[in-house]
Amino acid sequence: MDNLVINNLSEKKNQIQDLLQDIFNEYNRMNETKIQNNCEKDLEMRTMIETIRTLEASEKVKIDEIRNLKKTIHEYETLINNLNDKLETVEEDKQEENRFDMVRIQAKEITEKDREIDRLNGLLNHYKKKDIQEEKKIDKVITNVECKEISEISEITLQELNEPVNEETGEENPNFVYEESISPDNNTIPEAPEPEPSPDGSIKSDVKLSPVEMEDISEKKTDKGKLIIVTSKKIKYYAYEKEDPQTVYEFNGNKIANKPLGTRIKNDKGKYKVQLFSL
Repeated sequence: MDNLVINNLSEKKNQIQDLLQDIFNEYNRMNETKIQNNCEKDLEMRTMIETIRTLEASEKVKIDEIRNLKKTIHEYETLINNLNDKLETVEEDKQEENRFDMVRIQAKEITEKDREIDRLNGLLNHYKKKDIQEEKKIDKVITNVECKEISEISEITLQELNEPVNEETGEENPNFVYEESISPDNNTIPEAPEPEPSPDGSIKSDVKLSPVEMEDISEKKTDKGKLIIVTSKKIKYYAYEKEDPQTVYEFNGNKIANKPLGTRIKNDKGKYKVQLFSL
């Protein structure tokens, strides 16, 4: 009986020891698992902390880059605004300069037109005076020719016959011929009638001169030199060699310069240029 009890107790004891060993083993296993989990968590935490630190550093770098970029953008904006202001100022100055240039060009054109008008007026007055002087000289030459013809006619009219004195009448030269133009009382010659003025102001005369005589009269008035032929743009003109300024006349092949067309001017390069009168 006692042995049986002892055996039972020993079995119970063994069973309890086995259970305790199993519990201890399970505890150790669970503890190891827990420790392992903790280690894994710690490792993960460390990894996450390092990642966070890396992200923080990257964020800081990015923030610095953003600040630098904002600063650069601000500088560029300031530079662009300054350039826009300068561009507007330059455009305003350019517009003002264009206005001044337009005013200068218009003033220059007006001055050139005034000079051209003055030149044409002077040329017109010059030719008017020249025509008046030529008309006066021609009238003077015509008057001299008329007086010369009248004096020649008076000398021809008074004809004397060389005969002896008539003994009955006591007249000397009884065959003296009197014409209607001579007064028998005082042997005076009547004055020649004055030429009637034409509507345009020139004086008409009954004495007609040939073209050769007219050319001689014009050559006596002014020494213009020889009549030469000039060519401009393949067009021929007449001109006088010594005339200054030279007037160009229409080329008719008859060597008679009677229709002025313009003037022949020498430019700065020493070349002649024909400038025709405006119609």
